[in-house]
Amino acid sequence: MAEKHGSGGGERKTKKIASPTMLRSLSPTAGERRRDEGAEGGAAASSMLSNVAGDKVNLDKFKSRKDERKRRAQQEVETTLGDDPDSPSMRNSDFVRLTNQKGAGGNGFASPSHILNPGVERAGHEESKKEPIQFEGEMMRKAKENKLKKYWYCLLEKELYVYKHKDDENHKQMINLVGIFIKEEPDEALDRKNILYPFTLISVNKQRTFYLLDKAKRDEWVAVIKKAIGYANLFDFYDVKEALGKGKFGTVKLGVHKKTGKKVAVKVMKKKSMTKQDIEL
Repeated sequence: MAEKHGSGGGERKTKKIASPTMLRSLSPTAGERRRDEGAEGGAAASSMLSNVAGDKVNLDKFKSRKDERKRRAQQEVETTLGDDPDSPSMRNSDFVRLTNQKGAGGNGFASPSHILNPGVERAGHEESKKEPIQFEGEMMRKAKENKLKKYWYCLLEKELYVYKHKDDENHKQMINLVGIFIKEEPDEALDRKNILYPFTLISVNKQRTFYLLDKAKRDEWVAVIKKAIGYANLFDFYDVKEALGKGKFGTVKLGVHKKTGKKVAVKVMKKKSMTKQDIEL
């Protein structure tokens, strides 16, 4: 609280006025915050301000001014939007999310990034166009005493579902293909007339071998599983030549890129000597 002294002669008169710090602490908004916290600060602020100002202070007046400013701002938004019949309504704070559709004749709106970079596709846009990988068919597994047992398999992206029968609604097992390696096995003679065409799915702790009676079907299964797991064969891109050296963890061989002729070092390691972390790397 500050004191103000009169400048005239004779008897000095003193009048108390509130300092800026005091006024801020006694402001209506500060009182409202204290009232929200369970204190009776609003009434105390009004009383103390009344003593300082000499008149009764109406807190509702300040609140009504705040509401009036909000109302005017909302009216300005509605007036601006009302001039454009194609503008989406934003009354009552119901904002509209503009779509990112493209193409002539559409009613969608292009995103700002597409407007600034019309030749650049959004990340994941191409992936959304790809159809999910789906494939199904019958394969066999070896049971006890090497007896072959038939199952129905359904591949959906990176998950292979196993059914006892084709028309079953509930699957017997699900094999997750994340981190899986695939290997074509040598053909096996089943009897004098039939040949088995196997392939193996190799995980860190388990190997599963599947058998088919048709080589084309086996190749089809191998191709679709490779596509699902994102398989890439080294020998499709490089010619592996002679050994350059041998170390504790494997052998280093010369590799030549088929298209560019660039020479690289290819390290060959046995999976049996690798840990789970090594395989994931």
